[in-house]
Amino acid sequence: SESTTLPLSQIILGLKEGIELFKEGGDGLLIIPSNLAFGTTGNSAGTIPPGAVLVFEITLTAVYADYEAENEATILQYIEDNNLNATRTDSGLYYVINNEGTGKQPTSTSNVTVAYKGYFLDGTVFDESSFSGISVRLDQVIAGWTEGIQLFKEGGDGVLLIPYTLGYGIDGSGSIPGASVLIFDVNLISVN
Repeated sequence: SESTTLPLSQIILGLKEGIELFKEGGDGLLIIPSNLAFGTTGNSAGTIPPGAVLVFEITLTAVYADYEAENEATILQYIEDNNLNATRTDSGLYYVINNEGTGKQPTSTSNVTVAYKGYFLDGTVFDESSFSGISVRLDQVIAGWTEGIQLFKEGGDGVLLIPYTLGYGIDGSGSIPGASVLIFDVNLISVN
């Protein structure tokens, strides 16, 4: 095409991966194996045969949203508006420790019981546990939880401010829109 605007979440994996290698104004050639394109079935229109290797000449003319920068700015604004004393990790996770706790501290593979409330920046709650919490393995949850819950010891509580890169990504999940900042009030009840 002459010029097309498209969300990277809606194109074949090889093209998505390849485009992410360029900056605005960059151009080049992408040679995409079938396993990163339409695989052994080809496309539904029948114009690309099964097992086809695809070649794209591309020029990246514009990138329209920098969700990481937007997430960072909105988290910082939320912290300021709510007078939070938050700390940022290298990954971009912000956290507030209200009470560090005194028991065991979990690792990235621990099974833990956590009581929580999850909400968006506007305060809309999207998920909440009971007072007794839920038990989860920290290597089977979003990255923001895997990292954030490890900052507490048993009995500890605080707030996790999670950018989309550590949450549900650019595509979102269920009732959570893509590129959403997630806030969780958490209480680490136990390391099981």
